[in-house]
Amino acid sequence: MSLTIGVLLVLLLIAATVAGWRLSGRSPPPHRPALPYPHPSFNDKREKPGNAKQTTDEDIHNEVKIEPLHDFSWQDTPPLQLRPFKPKYHITMAIQTSSPSELIIMDKNYLDRVTARKAILASHPEVVKGYIPSGIAPIRELYAYIMATYLPTRYPTMFSLSPNRTTLHNKITSCLSPVSPLALPPDELLSTLAITIEDDIFLLLPDPATGLHRCVAFLCCHPSGFDPSTKLDQTLAGIHGPVPSYGKIGASMEKFFSKLEVGKPVKRVNWGLQTHKELYTPSGNHIHEHEVGSLTEEDREGIDISQTRLRVELQTLTRLPGTRGIVFSFKTFLYGLDEIRGEGRGEELAVAVEGLRGGNAKGMWVYKGGVRWGERVCGATRCPVIFSLGPRAQLPFAMATKGSDDDPTTDRAESSPTTKEAPPLPAAALSDEKSPGVRRAEALASVLTKADYVFIFFGVFIIAFAYGLDGMLRYAYQPNATASFSKHSLLATVNVLRSVIAAAAQPTSARIADIFGRVELVCLSVFFYTLGTVLEATSQNVETFATGALIYQIGYTMIILLLEVIIADITTTRARLLFSYIPNASFLVLTWVSGNISSAVLAVTTWRWAIGMWCIIYPVCAMPLIISLLVTGRRARRSHVMDGYVDPIRALPWGKFFAYLFWRLDVIGIILMIAVFALLLVPVTLAGGFKTSWTSAHVLGPLIAGFTAIPLFIGWQIYTPQPLVPFRLMKDRAVWAALGIALMLNWAWYMQGDYLYSVLVVAFDFDVMTATRVSSFYTFFSVLTGTVLGFVVYKVRRLKVFIVVGTCLFMVAFGLLIKYRGDTDMSSRAGVVGAQVVLGIAGGMFPYPAQASLQVALKHENLAVMTGLYLATYNLGSAFGGAVSGGIWTQVLPNQLAWRMEGFNNETLATSAYGNPFAFAKQYPVGTPERQALIDSYKYAQRLLTITGICLCVPLIAFASTLRNPKLNDEQTLKEDEPAA
Repeated sequence: MSLTIGVLLVLLLIAATVAGWRLSGRSPPPHRPALPYPHPSFNDKREKPGNAKQTTDEDIHNEVKIEPLHDFSWQDTPPLQLRPFKPKYHITMAIQTSSPSELIIMDKNYLDRVTARKAILASHPEVVKGYIPSGIAPIRELYAYIMATYLPTRYPTMFSLSPNRTTLHNKITSCLSPVSPLALPPDELLSTLAITIEDDIFLLLPDPATGLHRCVAFLCCHPSGFDPSTKLDQTLAGIHGPVPSYGKIGASMEKFFSKLEVGKPVKRVNWGLQTHKELYTPSGNHIHEHEVGSLTEEDREGIDISQTRLRVELQTLTRLPGTRGIVFSFKTFLYGLDEIRGEGRGEELAVAVEGLRGGNAKGMWVYKGGVRWGERVCGATRCPVIFSLGPRAQLPFAMATKGSDDDPTTDRAESSPTTKEAPPLPAAALSDEKSPGVRRAEALASVLTKADYVFIFFGVFIIAFAYGLDGMLRYAYQPNATASFSKHSLLATVNVLRSVIAAAAQPTSARIADIFGRVELVCLSVFFYTLGTVLEATSQNVETFATGALIYQIGYTMIILLLEVIIADITTTRARLLFSYIPNASFLVLTWVSGNISSAVLAVTTWRWAIGMWCIIYPVCAMPLIISLLVTGRRARRSHVMDGYVDPIRALPWGKFFAYLFWRLDVIGIILMIAVFALLLVPVTLAGGFKTSWTSAHVLGPLIAGFTAIPLFIGWQIYTPQPLVPFRLMKDRAVWAALGIALMLNWAWYMQGDYLYSVLVVAFDFDVMTATRVSSFYTFFSVLTGTVLGFVVYKVRRLKVFIVVGTCLFMVAFGLLIKYRGDTDMSSRAGVVGAQVVLGIAGGMFPYPAQASLQVALKHENLAVMTGLYLATYNLGSAFGGAVSGGIWTQVLPNQLAWRMEGFNNETLATSAYGNPFAFAKQYPVGTPERQALIDSYKYAQRLLTITGICLCVPLIAFASTLRNPKLNDEQTLKEDEPAA
């Protein structure tokens, strides 16, 4: 039955998700030209983007230190020999630190270059330079810095200032130029820079309305395949619109640009190939998809190898201190193929060209013109096979190549040296791209304001408050529900089934969030949560109640996962732990009021309405988060941060779309996982009772089938292209150690917690309110401890020491629980309360820190899936714990009750005590022999449970000890993304 339910739920989950998402896809709003920026004054002292404060040469010189080259001879300095070849291509920022002194590089080509630039400037003034009003201030600031400070300081043998420091003398060209930016109009300032330095420059400022960086001025005499004038007043996304796969790194670039500091420039290298020697190439280097069919054999064979050049750009990003503008500058180097061959690196270049095909930027081969020159170029560099891929984009800011031979994101079939031109991308290959949900999350994060953070976290808190209160109350009502069906002993069975379904739903939900989006998963959570709640509240038997509990568990599981993923999407590694406790902050209050609410509700109604009311409350509480995400996502679309990105799976036909989902969600893996754990764990809870039935067909059959399914599941996960359990990501001890902690934590906790509420009411004689409150102590004190620890970790930036100490304290708490496991005297009651407090303090020191430790070691692309796997392992621990505790309970307690109540000469007494202990406790108060027999039986069973729990603490501590201990920082992850920065 459980397997059938699980399969049906999986199919229902997929169908509900697809129906809404496929039909709700909307095109992004049409582009609207940005309003012109206000025209700032150079002496405007207001410090905001685009407006320069009053800045002197001395101010800027004090901001950054420039090392002079007193004996520099430009005629004797050869150009840099840059060979940024990588065997495989990945679109990424590939940033390196630089020095303010290295802003401009001079060599023996200087005079020829600036002379040529003067001619280009005269012939194409509208193409190679331009600005909008908001670009005037950064133009003036940059001009003053380069002419009055940088050039005469860095290269005193080439440039000098007049005695009154008003004129710069270029000793190479004999030109005299004013150093004051107010002496010339902005257009002339750009022209003067063009014939003074050979670097091309783009100036960017954040848009006051959206915060996105926009090109406000440019000077580009050496464009490669693009018209620089079309990039003016464009955002980064607009500038890179034609570049294949730019959407993967757009949000990361925006974030990086925003954090760039004054005096801390960075550099990178970008390379490509062209079939001529010209530096000024505003068109002709790129080929678009629709042009491929018009290429002739003569186009491909008529390549003059002697004219073909390796084109390399040395790019620099610098922050201006006054206007806070970003200066993107780059110097272009050209190298002949004979020069590369002469160095013995021809084969290396050919391999790098082929490596472009094995990377993650599909379409770059066509875009860069490789369909025309690939065969001839690779043959000329003595490559033994025919290559059919070309270099990457040459637009400003376009990302450099980066990769390695063992990169797991590379498609090996495509990177084979004998591979011909790639066919159209099938649905199954879409997994090579960054997931649409991840891209939208990065786009959303790039436009968040402080107000957005407040509203999103408020929405997180409200929805968490709702499901937190409901979960605590439902945990208390569930024993009453199962007892009302006279099947209280099936409580463990229901909990195991819930845990199994949760374990399968976690990674599946993570995949859904990555494919469709975060807000879509919130809506899906509301659907399953509400449907399951209705079924539970209207159930007339334990089977229907269990079905409702499983469907509710899917919705509950989805929202828990999604909140953690959303928080990880928008927080830094050092703040991750602190903000991870926002969903749990409600438990600081709920612990003290849930008992009152529970007893008050049950006093006026039944458990049915107590559960059923949440099908109304939960959807209402979910609305703030849904609205916050929708509003922020709408702003992201209007801000064009997703320009140039098309979600490929929306365009697939329905048949291919479902085939893609089938493999991406690993439907077979989900079914096998549910089969393995349901068939193995559920029978353990059903075999006990007054008549054990280990050899009966309904117990033995599922156990045999479960063991048979284990090798099938493992084999499928190894060979399927999109495994539910990505073993390749689990080789790092930062990952498997955290998963081990998740497994052992809940396994151990359920040893004492699965029947805790029943033990508190029956063995300690707590009333309903107090029992509910004490059973919530673990949650309260873990949240309180974890929140305080979040502030501590934010300062010390370490996690491991707290995790290890927490696991040791967890073992101490189990020692207390072994001693205090029953009796109604004050010392026993105080002992169990103290044990729950210690257990809660320990629980605040390692479960969420372990999750944070796992997340910071992952690329953003893998974050949701591995967080889902962590929570799935957490639920598997619950399933193991529920199965073992249920097995011990159902095997031990009936025998104890029968033995201890044998002398009362009532054959039904033990049976009624086992089936409905709450009614039995009311009928036989404390002090009666029957009640004492019940208490002693509970103590014996609880003793075995807690001893098992303390044994499980040993591997728990071992896993904690093997974790890594990295230093946290202010980035979203410590792991550099290969597919994106």
